[in-house]
Amino acid sequence: MRSRQEGSQTLEFTLTLIPFFILLLMVVELCRFMLTANLLDAALSTAARQVVKVNDKQDILLLLRQEIEAQDWPLFESGRMKLEGRYFKDFEALVLNEFDSDYNSQMYGEYRLTYAYQMLFIEGMGDGSAINKFERTVLVAHENR
Repeated sequence: MRSRQEGSQTLEFTLTLIPFFILLLMVVELCRFMLTANLLDAALSTAARQVVKVNDKQDILLLLRQEIEAQDWPLFESGRMKLEGRYFKDFEALVLNEFDSDYNSQMYGEYRLTYAYQMLFIEGMGDGSAINKFERTVLVAHENR
């Protein structure tokens, strides 16, 4: 009787451990995903507050990028970040989506930060889906110095 049940505990342990370990990795990845999303929000909003008051003809995207990189957030690699800016001369232009790509003392600026997210444990999973990229947009009313 004993010879037929030998190894059954090892088999049961292995069959239970593998799904538990996969579930644990998924929870860690979900936490990392949510933390990265929140850090991205905080980085962009903090940097946007610093570029409200600007000089004429100043390179605001460069200033914004420097502000984000100076924050040195964990899990945030600046090489995966892409910044875009659109500038509106007044509120009507903002409503009509009439923008310029270069800053020339316009009243409003819309900044979009796109971050390529790389999953930690399962490489290639999420490619081509919405979970491999974060996009955040912030609207700033500029004040000239």
